[in-house]
Order: sequence, then C-alpha cells, then structure tokens
Amino acid sequence: MFALITGGSQGIGRCIAEEFAKRKINILIVALADVSVEETATFLREKYAILVETFTTDLTQDNGAQAVYDFCQSKQIIIKYLINNAGMGYTDSFNGKTIGFHETLLKLNILANVRLCHLFLEDMKKLPKAYIMNVSSMAGLFVMPFKSTYAASKQFVVSFSEALREEVRFTGVSVSILFPTGVATNPETTTAVEKLGKIGKYVSSTPEIIAAAGVKGLLAGKKRIIADFWSRLFANMRHIVPKDVIIWLVGKVLRKKFQQ
Repeated sequence: MFALITGGSQGIGRCIAEEFAKRKINILIVALADVSVEETATFLREKYAILVETFTTDLTQDNGAQAVYDFCQSKQIIIKYLINNAGMGYTDSFNGKTIGFHETLLKLNILANVRLCHLFLEDMKKLPKAYIMNVSSMAGLFVMPFKSTYAASKQFVVSFSEALREEVRFTGVSVSILFPTGVATNPETTTAVEKLGKIGKYVSSTPEIIAAAGVKGLLAGKKRIIADFWSRLFANMRHIVPKDVIIWLVGKVLRKKFQQ
C-alpha cells in the first residue's frame, strides 16, 4: 500500500510525505521533474527504511493525471492514501497576471485534483479503508481580492471535497480537506507573508506543523483540518463578520500592502 502525494518533493508536500514515512507507509512522490524529487526520495528511504517511488509529470497537461494512474497500474502500486497537494497561487491584481497564468492555475488547482480522484476512486473503494486529502487553503474560506482565481479555485476544492465525502459515506473511503495558512516555502510566499505584517504573522505557520496536523486529521477521518488556534479563529470570522465587510477589509489590506 502506498500514499500518493502530488507536489511531494518540496514544502508542505515533502513534510506530508515524511509524516507518512514516520508511520512506515510507502510513498509515491508525484512532482515536476527537479533534483528535489530524488533528493526527497533518497532522504525518506535512508531515514525511514520504506519504499519510495517517484514519477515526474506536469499535472497541468491533459494526460498528466492519466500518466500517474497508468504508472501505478504498470508497477502494481496500490494507492490507499491519495493526497492532492500540488497547487499554485499568487497575490496580484487579476490583470496583473496573463490569462495563460490563470488557466494554468485552474488546471493544476482544480482539474488535476478532480482527474486524480476520478481515476483512483473506484480502486480505493475496493479497499477496506482508504483516504483522500485534498489540500485547499485558508483562502478557500473567503472571497479574496488580489487572489481572485486562486481563492476561487480553493473554494472549488472545498465544495468538491465535501460533496465527494458524502457520496462515499457508505464505502471505506474517507475524504478530508486541509486548510493551510500562509507558509513561507519559497521567496514569493515569504515576501507575501512579510508584506502582511502582523496579520501575516498570526495567520502563517510552518509546513511541518501543517503536515503533522493534516496527516493526523486525515487518519482520524476529520472532514476539515485547520492546524492551529489562530487559523481556526481567523476562519470563524466568516460566521461573525458580514461577507461584504470581509471582502472590503481584505481588499483594503492587500491593496495597501502591495502598493508599498
């Protein structure tokens, strides 16, 4: 049995892979071709003495998800844990990015997720117990100016995952949603968090904390997984503060910070 983790060679994905490795669960890392893929695989094999397979592909391509499934079939790899972690984001005005950028984002954050769930679900239903974790974002709980298509794509992940969870209620498959906060895993996200000042400090975390909470919550069958107190408090704002006020506030904060 394997845990398939997209984007599993860096950031949150790598930390999720290590959480599974700690539990002696074999890993299949799916990611873009990069030196970090084999580096991560070697690290996990040597430290945890587990099987680690790798498959490099571009999940924004029409055949990307199918290629992953075909690889598993050819190697007789049984997927018990499907972690749809790969994604991309941004902070900018809508027209500050090209239409090609937005289309690629939607393909990776939405279509790749849906395709992999569709491909693997029937096989996972045949197992006594199996788990899917779709990685959304705190942005998926809000309408966010200057993150318009990103937040919308993560809202899709929430709606899709909750619906799928109910559909498979009477099978052995459990579907969970992970809501990471801002995580400084690359220069772009680090800059974005820093520009938000105190707000960024309170609503950011580390990939290690998020991954540990994610895998623990997944195995416990939780529907929604938010790693820490401040993030849960922030998420609950949407039940107290009117939606239009939150949109105005987010727009004001981001507009001010990114015009500096």
